[in-house]
Amino acid sequence: MVREPSRPCAPLWLLAELTYRCPLHCAFCYNPVDYARHGAELDTDTWIEVISAARELGAAQIGFSGGEPLQRDDLEVLVEHARAKRAP
Repeated sequence: MVREPSRPCAPLWLLAELTYRCPLHCAFCYNPVDYARHGAELDTDTWIEVISAARELGAAQIGFSGGEPLQRDDLEVLVEHARAKRAP
């Protein structure tokens, strides 16, 4: 009996690493502290596209992480967009 190859399933969730910025200096943290070497963060419009694409792929949950996501001025906009795109 020949089994058909299984299809990849939809992603269950998106973990959005919004920023490396953080006011803390935890000894166990894995994020880089030399932010300038790691390029610019994604802008609001790009994150909105990423969130929309994840929802279209079937992601049911999203987590905002980083460094400290509250360092972003657009966090409220991103959360609002994610809520508007939530699965029915």
